[in-house]
Amino acid sequence: MALDSLVLINRLPKTDGQGLAMAVSGGIGAGKSTVSATLAELGAQVVSADQISHDLTAGDGDALPPIRAAFGSAVFRADGSLDRQQLAKRVFGDDEARARLERIMHPLIQARARSFLDAVEPGKVRVYDIPLLVETGFETDLVLIVWAPLQVRVQRLIGRGLSEDEARARMAAQVSDTERLQVADVVVNNSGKQEEVRRAIEEVLWPRLLERA
Repeated sequence: MALDSLVLINRLPKTDGQGLAMAVSGGIGAGKSTVSATLAELGAQVVSADQISHDLTAGDGDALPPIRAAFGSAVFRADGSLDRQQLAKRVFGDDEARARLERIMHPLIQARARSFLDAVEPGKVRVYDIPLLVETGFETDLVLIVWAPLQVRVQRLIGRGLSEDEARARMAAQVSDTERLQVADVVVNNSGKQEEVRRAIEEVLWPRLLERA
């Protein structure tokens, strides 16, 4: 497959040489974390929403007091650390509880991500790996959407231990590919061989990003 067919560049921003702050997103199983890791290998500074979330809920993280206030001591261990498994059980299948947790976490995560991106240096690229980009309306200089066909994503999720029904349910709970592609400045087709996708990012996309950094 031609490398330039794996990267679709709709538009690139003007950043006046102040550095490039971008978001990488995509549906579950599309491979956004793989694309983010490739960008990191090429020299981008990368942070993920999952990483920020973990930091906020570890040790004396900023999210712990509001979580305790909202859900009580039942989701904490005796040593004061968050029992992630208990919290997951508490919000699973309970839309109101999940929404309450999101109201706590999303503003904190976005604030950390914004600080990270705002600190980008001239000539550098910073990447925010975020699953819920469309849902949260988070804005960056450039949005990269990672795309893969539905069945490819299903098979990847089955490979992670989910049943096909579970995989499809998780995908159905997210926004559609159409909604993601509407906000995309760049689309990476991650349906093929990983080495081809990596080469496409390195040879086709990365030089263009550095031009705008």
